[in-house]
Amino acid sequence: MLKKIILYTCTLLIISLGTAQQIRLNDEAKLTFSGSTDIFFSYDLNSTFSPEKSSFLVNYRTNREVNLNFGMIKINYEGASTRANFGLMTGTYIKYNLAAESEFVRNIYEANAGFKICKKSNIWIDAGIMPSHIGYETMLSKDNPLLTKSIVGDNTPYYETGVKISYISKNEKLYLASMILNGWQRIGRNSPLGFGMQVNYKASEKVELNYSNYFGKMNVSEIRYYNNLYAKIKISKKWNTILSFDIGIQKLVTNYGVPRMWFSPTIALQYKYNDKINFAGRIEYFGDTAGVIIQLNNFSGLKTVSAALGMDYHFNKYMLWRNEFKLIASNKSIYYNREKPEARANNYTYTTALVFQF
Repeated sequence: MLKKIILYTCTLLIISLGTAQQIRLNDEAKLTFSGSTDIFFSYDLNSTFSPEKSSFLVNYRTNREVNLNFGMIKINYEGASTRANFGLMTGTYIKYNLAAESEFVRNIYEANAGFKICKKSNIWIDAGIMPSHIGYETMLSKDNPLLTKSIVGDNTPYYETGVKISYISKNEKLYLASMILNGWQRIGRNSPLGFGMQVNYKASEKVELNYSNYFGKMNVSEIRYYNNLYAKIKISKKWNTILSFDIGIQKLVTNYGVPRMWFSPTIALQYKYNDKINFAGRIEYFGDTAGVIIQLNNFSGLKTVSAALGMDYHFNKYMLWRNEFKLIASNKSIYYNREKPEARANNYTYTTALVFQF
């Protein structure tokens, strides 16, 4: 109840601020308010009866109902040598992606603080709950090429908790970070520590390259190595593309046993028709035949190909209407037909959302 009161209070505070999203405290410090609301309706063409879509999805998962996927409010403090972030969130995303966390922390989007090591170099140490350093997709819908997330995006961390040391070059083209984490997408540490690294390089105004990794024990007997590489390329004024490749290996700590591997190449393409309308498409392959990430009843593993087409309409710089049609084709019959009680390998969904973000 207390978390709800805090959330509603912060919402009213932001509304009262109007267009004043930034407050300058002095010459070197400022407060910035931001937020996002993602209200959606999704329709699974295979089934009109099931209230939920596939179990390996954490976003836009409810079926045939208007719902809030993700709502967030955040305050950021930025000083000359210190900084901090605190944000609260709600929505169906929390129900599906933070079920393993304690109820006390499920509504925390960000809670971290950091300090600059020295004035001359842009090196920072931050600690707390932070957005994940893996992948190009985030929970902020406007920042993603399509409405729904990729399968690999929904099955890699959206958040992480730990200590991070980062460096930004003077020309702001190179970003380096290394972190010690509470585990693979964990707030409370009831699993062994994990470690990660990120290298982001803006080669030019048109090309951005990124490499991120994670390694650590998943339990007392297995260790995970994960790698993500993506490139954002601005082809022209109207065309953008994102190329991404993920690969993970999980093996026994001992030298016995065969390592289990999964991987996913993805390509997303965006086309800006005009100032109001954008089109986008994505093709993705997700191969997890060992069932490390996706574990379904009666199946040991899964291979899927996903194709999505989307159209966005921008009302203004804060609000847009997003639409997407998606096909997921699997190598096993895991989806049920809406008229006959038979399983099918293909799934078709339509999702629409009204997104407000500032």
